Amino acid sequence: MTSAAAEQLLLPLGQLGDIPVWPFLPLDRQEALAVLTELGDGEGAFVHGPAAVGKTHLLQWLALARGSWNPYLDCAEASAASLCGAAEECWCSAALLCLDNVAAWAGDRQAESWLYRIYNGRRERRRPTVLAARQAPAEIAWALPDWASRASALVPVALGVPDEAGIRAILQQVGARQGMAWPDALLDHLLRHHTRDLGALLVLLDEFAAWLWQRHGRPSPARLRQFLASRGMP
Repeated sequence: MTSAAAEQLLLPLGQLGDIPVWPFLPLDRQEALAVLTELGDGEGAFVHGPAAVGKTHLLQWLALARGSWNPYLDCAEASAASLCGAAEECWCSAALLCLDNVAAWAGDRQAESWLYRIYNGRRERRRPTVLAARQAPAEIAWALPDWASRASALVPVALGVPDEAGIRAILQQVGARQGMAWPDALLDHLLRHHTRDLGALLVLLDEFAAWLWQRHGRPSPARLRQFLASRGMP
């Protein structure tokens, strides 16, 4: 095999559509998974925490893990008006319902009424429900007191900003989904000379992975510096 061929990577076919949960998730993510996977009939949970701490990842994994039809809805990208009155029985009867970014509907009385009806319908049918937002439910400016009371009574699942070891683990997890194993020296360079903001790091490494695939290259500190230089970054 030539050195050029040895530097090439095979596309990770079949991986990008999966949402696995790795055994080395940070501790609070493992605890969150335990709570969410053990919700009883008719129970509800509210996952909250800052951006890029894994809320969406957890909800999407839960929606896929049960095997049956378990809808996942990002409320920030959906119109509550389009949902009201539309197949509410389906929303109430699904084995599990995951609603992400529910704070996007705060203050919209029609949307909150829909949330209230769907949650009550699911309780009557003994179906678990998982909601998520950056803020805890008591910190969200809901318009309807009845819904505010319901949301505040859900099982709280708080996700904090991970420490450096947690950040490294998450970056490696996401890299594995892209077919990339980030060398420790590469992550050392990023964390020492660039942001430690997890969201910004995920975006940067996603762009770096795409840059590598275009060049059939393997990740290395030298490749990272070349990529950063092409974007005017040190």
